[in-house]
Amino acid sequence: SLQVAVLQAEQARGLMQRPDLGKDEGMIFVFPAPQRQSFWMRNCPEALDIAYAGPDGVILEIYHMIPFDERGMTSLSDRIQYVVEMPVGWFAANGVRTGDRIDMGAASAAVRARGFDPPKFGFR
Repeated sequence: SLQVAVLQAEQARGLMQRPDLGKDEGMIFVFPAPQRQSFWMRNCPEALDIAYAGPDGVILEIYHMIPFDERGMTSLSDRIQYVVEMPVGWFAANGVRTGDRIDMGAASAAVRARGFDPPKFGFR
């Protein structure tokens, strides 16, 4: 179950101050164009895993994030359009690894349900 962060304010807040994140809950950050991304853990009390995905939804990089760490975890790729944060260990426990693909249909539907135009965020 992913919350969708589309607006700048939502993306800036992310999962800050969320000590109650369920084991299968997270957030997907949706950007209008691919770029290098950098995320940090300011005010995030739970360890997270972060997956950086390209415009086609393919996961290119996965990292572990340490609670309250303000050092940025910058993607190696400059082709990142979608970022998924989940509780630490979630990707490994569910067999998700680099090369796997985000369900773009579900992500597109979630963006549309929020009142946004999916093609403006790379969805076809």
